[in-house]
Amino acid sequence: MRPAACIFPAAGQHPAIIKPQKPSGYLVRFPDIEEAITQDETIEECLFNAAEVLSLVLDHRIAEGQPVPKPSRVKGARMIAPDAKTQAAVLIRLMRGERPVSELAEVTDKESIRSCRSIAEW
Repeated sequence: MRPAACIFPAAGQHPAIIKPQKPSGYLVRFPDIEEAITQDETIEECLFNAAEVLSLVLDHRIAEGQPVPKPSRVKGARMIAPDAKTQAAVLIRLMRGERPVSELAEVTDKESIRSCRSIAEW
């Protein structure tokens, strides 16, 4: 069994599509998470907002027991990571799966983690 860090590329970065809007500004949407949408006037502000909205939506999905989609690969998309707390929660949830917390240590044993050369490797 591969550790969860290996099956979740780049610790949960999700593709974001950024499109210019008329008369100004940009719209950001996440193809994998349709309720995660934001906008602002500059690309920099959009990237900040995108990370924030991604974190909020993933936190909500985890709290409500809803599925967290695996990031897809979208040509031309910017990869956006949620905050560190949310990344950790997503990785723990993936590692845990349907197992009780008492079995989590078994999944994260040193040998299986050592076999994963890179978090971004699939």
